[in-house]
This record gives sequence, C-alpha cells and structure tokens, in this order.
Amino acid sequence: GDPAREREMTDAVVALHGVIEARIQKGALHVSYDPLVTTEKKIEQAVRSTGNTVKAAATDTETAHPDLPARRM
Repeated sequence: GDPAREREMTDAVVALHGVIEARIQKGALHVSYDPLVTTEKKIEQAVRSTGNTVKAAATDTETAHPDLPARRM
C-alpha cells in the first residue's frame, strides 16, 4: 500500500487511549491494545476515519502484549 496512507492509519489508531502498538504487516493492520481501555469498534472507527475500510477483524486474545503488566488474581 501507499506508505503515507499506512502511516496516517497507524497514527490514527495509536492516538486512541489504550492502544499500545499498531503496525502493518503483509497488508494487514496489527494492533496491540488494552481491552479494558479501548474496544475493537473504536479501533475500526479510527481506521475508517482515515478513509480506509475494515474487511475483517480477527482477535487474538491468547497473548498479551509484553508491555502490559501482568495481573495476579
């Protein structure tokens, strides 16, 4: 894709409170975020605000981002 548009999209997503990281890899946007702070819907809205479309959202809830503190129960 166009590097300027990709940068605009990742900047819009990273600007959301709770987003830790956003990167584009193989044409797909990968976002690490704190689900207690933001939602997939807000991330999708940020992507759409840049004029891009969301084809499908896949969630990987198995692994936490290494920058998130571990919670003890």
